[in-house]
Amino acid sequence: MQYTCLGNTGRIVSRLAFGVMTFGHDQGQMGSVWKTAQEDANPLVERSLDAGINFFDTAHGYAGGQSEVMRGKALGARRKDGRRKDPAGGKGRIVNFDILLTDEEKGHDLMERLRDVAGAHQAIVAQVAPAWLLSKPYVSTILLGASKLAQLEDNLGGAAKVRLSPEEVGELDQLTAPTPLYQKWFQNSVATDAAVRDALRASGK
Repeated sequence: MQYTCLGNTGRIVSRLAFGVMTFGHDQGQMGSVWKTAQEDANPLVERSLDAGINFFDTAHGYAGGQSEVMRGKALGARRKDGRRKDPAGGKGRIVNFDILLTDEEKGHDLMERLRDVAGAHQAIVAQVAPAWLLSKPYVSTILLGASKLAQLEDNLGGAAKVRLSPEEVGELDQLTAPTPLYQKWFQNSVATDAAVRDALRASGK
């Protein structure tokens, strides 16, 4: 496992973090997300710790608090091995996945190229995506999410073995560039977060 400093906090964290948003149960509109029972959560947390992950993302809003309780039970005596991360205090902006807009045609093009890249590296798409994110110098750690142990193993395997070429990274950057919702000059003029602005300029967006 690779480790890095989280921004300027002084905290040393694994470059892969594990998100426990899927832990819990709900029969409403989030039922397809909050679907991991305690007996399935336990091996996910244990495997994350064994892989060297010390950074977990959770929030009070996940499954009405069930997620945090289940994560605590899964950590058990190994609680000291994990850190808790909830920068939004459980009040993040995205509360309903239905509000996310997608460009289906662009998404299909991206998936086709991801499959090609994965084949060239004898990997799968779920392993290429983390490798692409970890190639970014401004990315400290990335958040993995899984409801099954096999999914987590796929992500961990990608981080360990896939190294993308600069050309592959550049192509994936282009394919994943968000389409401006307003004129680009306006977006650039109101970008007040220096870190975000510098990162966008460095990537040529």
